[in-house]
Amino acid sequence: MRILHLSTWETGGAAIAATRLSTTLNELGETSDVLHMSSRIPAYIDAAIGKLAHFSNPIFHSYNYFGQNIIAKINEFKPDIIHIHWIGAGYIRPESLSQYDLPIVWTLHDLWPLCGAEHLPGSSRFKDGYLKDNRPSGESGLDLDRYVWERKMRVFKDLNITYVSPSNYVYEQANSAMAMSGHNLVYIPNGVDTKIFHNNKTNISGKLTVLFVANNPGLDINKGYSDFQKSISLLPAKLRQNIEVKIIGGGVTSESEMADIYSSATVTVVASKVETLSYVTMESMACGTPVVAYAVGGIPDLIDHKINGYLAIPTDVKDLARGIELILKSRKIAEGYSKAGRAKIIKHFSMDNIAKKYADLYRQI
Repeated sequence: MRILHLSTWETGGAAIAATRLSTTLNELGETSDVLHMSSRIPAYIDAAIGKLAHFSNPIFHSYNYFGQNIIAKINEFKPDIIHIHWIGAGYIRPESLSQYDLPIVWTLHDLWPLCGAEHLPGSSRFKDGYLKDNRPSGESGLDLDRYVWERKMRVFKDLNITYVSPSNYVYEQANSAMAMSGHNLVYIPNGVDTKIFHNNKTNISGKLTVLFVANNPGLDINKGYSDFQKSISLLPAKLRQNIEVKIIGGGVTSESEMADIYSSATVTVVASKVETLSYVTMESMACGTPVVAYAVGGIPDLIDHKINGYLAIPTDVKDLARGIELILKSRKIAEGYSKAGRAKIIKHFSMDNIAKKYADLYRQI
């Protein structure tokens, strides 16, 4: 089959998912490619539109009124399936999807297809409908969430869309959305190449290393960098003297380089407030490095508490610190989490298995 994947950017979680899946599908004998936004002009226009409203929900918003025309690319590639991963920031207008006359698979890396303009819901409107009389208090200007939701509802009801949830958390949220009515929803998690992300321990200095990974950690409040800093400050003074804190906020040029970084760490900390399914958690576990993370979103799909990692109470920095301390102080516990964590990733989240599940789905629709 011929599958064309759509992802606005070339970086970020959705882009990683699209690239990994497309590469593995080609290895399995399918014909697959990824199409990204070729000009940032739609993104600039989208950002300007956002200034017409004040939102109570601080999450990223996309309006997609003036998208790119990719019909020529579609006609050139001649896909059997359009697989959408993320088309926010103005990449493709919802109305354009009706021109393709093809089955659509849409992986819910967030909930934008089922919300208004927001990428994650900040109220019950995505369940109840975006009405004139249920706009959250404190919002002003144009009700862009309602306008965008109404556009999607008009267009998507006539399209053959199969939504894919990468985590149980997203599945539950999506299944409660009014916009899900009339569409299929299946569960297929994201995957990781366990041949690249593997246990290659390189830390022979004896120094305990605590790793934190996030793009723009100081700017994206969702990633919880301030919580991470607080948790480190709560560790016993004697323990703090013997640890190295490593922050990765970009600059890594390959997955193998990132795998070496994970492997060199003693523990990885994920302090995100929301995660559909955390790649940092998945990749670190594949490399045999235990993870301490808040029990939010899809992270409990990956971490079994005190079996292959530590699930902290969401936003409780003291509990986050307890998990870090537990792993740093006990080599036996760390090694147990390491083995169990990698085993779970290989069994349930290896890229080969995930790609085969998608290939089966494509043929079913």
